[in-house]
Amino acid sequence: ALDLMQAHEAVGHLLGGRLLRGGRLCLGQDRPFTISVDRGRLLDSALWPVLAADPEDLRKGRLHVRYRGEEGEDGDGGGGVTRAFLTHAGELIARPQLGLLLPSSEGSHLQLCPLPGFLAPGGQGAEGVRQQPERWCRFFGRLLGMAMVHECPLGLMP
Repeated sequence: ALDLMQAHEAVGHLLGGRLLRGGRLCLGQDRPFTISVDRGRLLDSALWPVLAADPEDLRKGRLHVRYRGEEGEDGDGGGGVTRAFLTHAGELIARPQLGLLLPSSEGSHLQLCPLPGFLAPGGQGAEGVRQQPERWCRFFGRLLGMAMVHECPLGLMP
């Protein structure tokens, strides 16, 4: 289920763009693709827009990230705010509480969790990793790809 802000953004994207095959959204090549995220709910607020975007829109020079309620824009080529978003998202996604990655037995590196969400401590809501592991794994894959094309380390540390 989408929250009200995500639904509003989705409608805005649909009105400002065109749908491609497979239901993916693509804005005109001359316009940046902006994702608006909530710093307090970073991963949850970025999940739907990142997964719904056409992969071309997530490339360097096209993608711009904006934090809701904050000033600040990306520099030329999607620097600054987008890089800060990727670094922050990487730090959050590496947390064992999320259940996508787990520290190795030596604690020196991270490894993929064989059962996403099931080995994470605590309960999760309906949108959590345990309930939607494929969705969250796709999101993690997109973040990895975005970090590579934006030449920005995710900061995945145990």
